[in-house]
Amino acid sequence: MVSSIIAALVSGGLAFIGSYFGVKRRIETKKKLSRKDRRMQYKLAAVKKRLEKHQEAYTLYSKLFFNIHDKNKINNIVEKAENWWFENCLYLDDKSRNEFKKAINQTLDFNSEAETDKTNKKIFEQIEKARNLIVEGVELTPGEHEYEKLNISNVNKVEIEDELHR
Repeated sequence: MVSSIIAALVSGGLAFIGSYFGVKRRIETKKKLSRKDRRMQYKLAAVKKRLEKHQEAYTLYSKLFFNIHDKNKINNIVEKAENWWFENCLYLDDKSRNEFKKAINQTLDFNSEAETDKTNKKIFEQIEKARNLIVEGVELTPGEHEYEKLNISNVNKVEIEDELHR
């Protein structure tokens, strides 16, 4: 009878210990998932912010492009674009950031009175290159390389794409 009681106590103790560690493991797993969820929310917010800033860059690019011949307006637009660039350039991808800055700087060098000049053609091509890179840089649905940079799993890719299309 004593051995039965001891066996029952040992069995109960083992069950308690097993339950304790099981609960502890579930709590640790929930904490890890919570941290992952917060990181995912930050990453998703960054993707949204990046989209917003690429759109702003495109808007400024358009103002530069369509007013390049208007010397009365272009200085003010270039100043706004430069200020925007200094405040937001890190949201743009590397290529867009660099080419947009070049386009801003070269816009003032454009001479509308010598439109056939090789220099003007080069400047105009630079400005168009910036537009193309801004559009490419935003990628509404990020490519695989973007997911890899963000260290996002396949499950989270679906969440991001769903959120972007809402």
